[in-house]
Amino acid sequence: MRPVPDGIPERDLEHFLNLFAETTFRIKGFVRTDKGICLVSCVGNLVSIEPYDSEVSEDQTGTLIVLSGAGMGVKKAVREAHNTYFDKS
Repeated sequence: MRPVPDGIPERDLEHFLNLFAETTFRIKGFVRTDKGICLVSCVGNLVSIEPYDSEVSEDQTGTLIVLSGAGMGVKKAVREAHNTYFDKS
């Protein structure tokens, strides 16, 4: 799966995460939004997107770490969310 694109509107990032957050235990990573670099930190369906003022290398942005358990359906939910937001051909 491709990374979250740079410059995503923060509102869209929140909607994207909400599409699959409840199928996970944890989501964590850095995303470059329209408002700058943000730290994404989700526990279950609680989505948090906070500005991050420290340096983050290019290879650390756009990739989210998603933790889930067997039978949670996260793979399908993430694929559908990604297709909804980023694969609009």
